[in-house]
Amino acid sequence: MNKFRFTIKILAIAIFALAFASMAQAQATRTWVSGVGDDANPCSRTAPCKTFAGAISKTAAGGEIDALDPAGYGAVTITKSITIDACCMASILATGTNAINVNGANIIVNIRNLSLQQGLIGVNFVNGLMVTLESVVINGFTTAGASVPSSTQSNILNMKDVIIRNCGIGVNVANTASFTTALAFDNVNIRRSGTNGISAGNGTAGSITRSYIGVNGAAGIAATAGTVAFSVTDTTIADNSTGISTSASAHVRIARCLITGNSNAFGLGGAIDTGGNNTIMGNTINQDPNGTLFIQK
Repeated sequence: MNKFRFTIKILAIAIFALAFASMAQAQATRTWVSGVGDDANPCSRTAPCKTFAGAISKTAAGGEIDALDPAGYGAVTITKSITIDACCMASILATGTNAINVNGANIIVNIRNLSLQQGLIGVNFVNGLMVTLESVVINGFTTAGASVPSSTQSNILNMKDVIIRNCGIGVNVANTASFTTALAFDNVNIRRSGTNGISAGNGTAGSITRSYIGVNGAAGIAATAGTVAFSVTDTTIADNSTGISTSASAHVRIARCLITGNSNAFGLGGAIDTGGNNTIMGNTINQDPNGTLFIQK
């Protein structure tokens, strides 16, 4: 009888231990990081992790990682739907690498209140359904602030209240014609890119509104062949080498824009449509979108 009771106790302890281990390994719907955290922690509010990479492995798909203080939290690769909310403008210093890689079929990623600094690409949107950047600063990336390479599915890149500065290209969409990348930019400031502020490749659609695109080494906006249904409204495009450049078959629509201080207002290989309600002045060469000389009045 004693042996039987002893065996039962051992089994009970083993079952309890296994259940505890399973609970410890379960992913939470919300996790936290802190500059004084440790990735060995469970990433709870009272025992936060140290990095986004450490927290994402302990966060369930569709969950959220919150930053408790404005520290630096390291580069991260995202392969599942996730929200990163750095409440206090936390940062990623990504010297020699990409700050954020998004690469997962049909995932939805939200990034808020984050400063990305010094690397190759700020946000590299390789694959996924949608990435939303809100109140984000991207600075000093040698290749691009945000990049959409040849994606494996149509996707959406949203930006609101975003600053991109001192990058090789501000936003680079190098998609293939097989897929569509829809841009939805509101109050986006893109400046001091080494080449184009926005480079919109095959399959780019969507709109930019209430934004500033200026002091870029090449075009403020460059629409390459195959770009479709791309519109720019209520936006200042200033002090670039070329304001808006369109290659063959590209199509850009503009309304209520200020285009000024550029060496060339337009580089016309494709089409630019306008209702005539833009202000185009102060450029070294002023042209209307039909290619004729614009005469200041």
